Amino acid sequence: MLRKKWTIFITLCVVGLIVVSALFFRPEPKARHVLLVVFDTLRADRMSMYGYEKETTPFLSQSMPQLLQFTRAKAVAPWTVPSHASIFTGLMPSEHKAQWGQIRLDSKFTTLAETLRDNGFATVSVSSNPFFGESFGLTQGFGDHSLIRGPGEEKSAEIMARLPSIIDEALEGEERLFLFLNFMDAHIQYNHFEYGRRFGLDGRPPIRTAKEKWEVSAGKREFTPEDRRDHGAAYDAAVRYLDDIVREITNLLKEKNILDQTLVIFTSDHGDGLGFHQEMGHSISVWEEQLAIPLLIRFPNARRGGEIISTPVSLLGLAPFILDNLGVDRPEILSKAPSLESRTGSAVCADYRSYFFDTTRKTNIKMAELYPDLRRTVLSRHVVYCGPNKLVVDDRGAVEWFNVEDDPNEQENLAQQGLPAMEACMNRYRDLLSAGRFTSFSETGPQTERDQKQEEIELEALRALGYVH
Repeated sequence: MLRKKWTIFITLCVVGLIVVSALFFRPEPKARHVLLVVFDTLRADRMSMYGYEKETTPFLSQSMPQLLQFTRAKAVAPWTVPSHASIFTGLMPSEHKAQWGQIRLDSKFTTLAETLRDNGFATVSVSSNPFFGESFGLTQGFGDHSLIRGPGEEKSAEIMARLPSIIDEALEGEERLFLFLNFMDAHIQYNHFEYGRRFGLDGRPPIRTAKEKWEVSAGKREFTPEDRRDHGAAYDAAVRYLDDIVREITNLLKEKNILDQTLVIFTSDHGDGLGFHQEMGHSISVWEEQLAIPLLIRFPNARRGGEIISTPVSLLGLAPFILDNLGVDRPEILSKAPSLESRTGSAVCADYRSYFFDTTRKTNIKMAELYPDLRRTVLSRHVVYCGPNKLVVDDRGAVEWFNVEDDPNEQENLAQQGLPAMEACMNRYRDLLSAGRFTSFSETGPQTERDQKQEEIELEALRALGYVH
């Protein structure tokens, strides 16, 4: 009888443990859909939720209890094509080669959209960035992709107008949805003048054209404190408008009853100079104002809301992170890639190929002639983040070492102090360089005769985005 009682007791304990495990140790449910939103050219430090003193992101600040926030997210390059190619492939620019010299992602690389399409997702891209034309390779894998053209102030409104039907179509077909959006409002020219009045700007910002931007960066045009104030106000106005876009997107997902089924990600591909370090725009350096970007994630049912991750992370980890959270097997090339939240083996780096690198491109030749001083200072650079520090090595062998936690504006180069932490980071850099993590400074890249049609397409995109004039 005693043995029988013990048997019953042990059985009840085992059943109880199974029930408790099922209740408290269940694997997290996978998201059904994913929405990836890139706010092109958005700096983290101009968002009030990241500590900016002006109220540029009231809705996002209010939403922080529902968001996972990364406070030290870094882009792999300071301009659109290599950064998006890395977001979509999980590969560094040294691997996918989509950078200055070859402004397109080769079709041989498997993208996030291709992987999700092959796993039954409806894959949709809507962008107003000219680099999302088919010639640049960033749309591969999207079953439906739209490039919105027209006046700048109307493009984002057009994107938002299309979203309800995109979502409805996916839901009617009972499909899982991967929706990618790219908004250009924080990119020069800054068209939201009605928002500008909230930040003290009455009218247009002082810098709107490619010519004006390059002249400031080359030191040929005066950029007064008043200009910097007004230009910054125009940028802040654009950020404030984007916060309203986030509000609209969130409300739409609620209205369609899929917010709590969707992994929602808000980030950027790079930042912008805004006159810091005498640089306007981006694509010509690796200062923090061009690499430090926001990264905010809303999980289904706001799981992990309010959590903050302050360790450096790279957008390289975004594709594996998305696949893991959707329950989709990674492609072989990403099988061992660290996800966003990996604490080991994840090197946070940037790989910048100089704007002036390709001497066969007509536009580069022209710009080098127009701005010879800038040509001498815009160098290819490698970046490695080590703890609170940032190591920068350029193609002439110069080394810079900044504590970006204490000195976020990178005013004091500590390279000459011989710090042990810097030497350890240099050793790490050498290992990464040997492993092919960076584009070799000696690599010449494609210097062959160009396809005339492709060059004209590239020139149109570069001119529209203010890279040339």
